[in-house]
Amino acid sequence: MSWGARRTAPVQLLRGTGLRLAANARHGYAVLGLVAWLVGAAAVTTLGGGA
Repeated sequence: MSWGARRTAPVQLLRGTGLRLAANARHGYAVLGLVAWLVGAAAVTTLGGGA
């Protein structure tokens, strides 16, 4: 194994982990946004129907 390959391997690993974390965060925020929208819609419907 060359010195260059040994040095870039951790960088590739970190980059892959960072991309995976970013994808997970984006997916998590999308789910949270959907849940918040559903809760908001349910609250508006409940308040509107009760009023």
